Amino acid sequence: MGEDVSNGSSPKRQRRDPGSGMLQVSVLGGASNVSLPLSLVLAEHGHSVVLVEKDATLLSGLRAGQFPYLEEGGPELLKRCFAEFPERLAFSSELSAVRGCDVVIVTTSTPVDNHLNPDLSEVEACVGELCAFLSGGESLVLRSTTLAPGTAESVQSILRRKGLDVSIGFCPDRLATGRAVQELTTIPQIVSGSDARALAHAQALFKPLGVDLVELSVLEAEIATLFLNAWRYVAFGTANQFYQMAVSKGLDFVKIRAAITHKYQRSSGFPSAGFTAGPRLLQDTMQLAAYCRHTFSLGHAAMLVNETMPDCILEQARKEQGLLFSCFGSVAILAQVLSTRSSGSSYSVGGGGA
Repeated sequence: MGEDVSNGSSPKRQRRDPGSGMLQVSVLGGASNVSLPLSLVLAEHGHSVVLVEKDATLLSGLRAGQFPYLEEGGPELLKRCFAEFPERLAFSSELSAVRGCDVVIVTTSTPVDNHLNPDLSEVEACVGELCAFLSGGESLVLRSTTLAPGTAESVQSILRRKGLDVSIGFCPDRLATGRAVQELTTIPQIVSGSDARALAHAQALFKPLGVDLVELSVLEAEIATLFLNAWRYVAFGTANQFYQMAVSKGLDFVKIRAAITHKYQRSSGFPSAGFTAGPRLLQDTMQLAAYCRHTFSLGHAAMLVNETMPDCILEQARKEQGLLFSCFGSVAILAQVLSTRSSGSSYSVGGGGA
């Protein structure tokens, strides 16, 4: 079992030069599906990591070697950390555990409010609490699945008002849920920093993982993630619109798509129709729309198409099978027509891969 630093004190740490390769790292929200795989992989590759988690039940389970959700290779890696390098992995329920760390990783997202505008309050509140335990010279690395453009600048302003010499970086999470442990060492990592120190810390953080590091400015990094996920969401919306057109004319969309994509390289990006399951693509499309002052017409159109696909599929099933739907009947039909996309973040109609 890793070191327990939950007694309100934190071990004395000496800051490390980013050039040395290995860092003292604290990861907030340590039991989440973003934080936990990252913490374990960083420890596996030589960094000293303290995992900060306020939920006592989750923390107790982790100390006992229990992985809290489905993650390919996750339980095995947790056991390896305990057995082979327990000195590199510590646990705490206290924010004070970040004292003396070279890098503090914050994984809080920026959800959208009822007006579809980004809500930075959770991130700002988290950073506000952290300020009491930061001494200057460290880097705060934002790593989230959904982050509004300008969040890093807002965080930097909070730190400056507190008189803290803390650098800011953004290194977005672009990993498939449930496959993060594997993808952290295979998928290129975008890195960014507000200054040379933040960029050096970001590079030193991920370099041991053996992946390509792609450098952007902080704002470019924030935008890049939104562009990627909004593009995927719009592409799925296009396929879904085609599906609805085909169905309305009594045509077989799956058959037509199979003919289009058969050994034809130019159609390789033509996804199958289906649900864009999970909130990430929709949320990032909304974040981008808000950033562009709601002039992202393609994104808005995709929302109208994608978010009404359940109605379309149920209506088609009702016509084809002539069933009177109860709640149970609806679920049974959906179970027959849905299969997981190869992207891991949506569901397709007719068993085709994205």
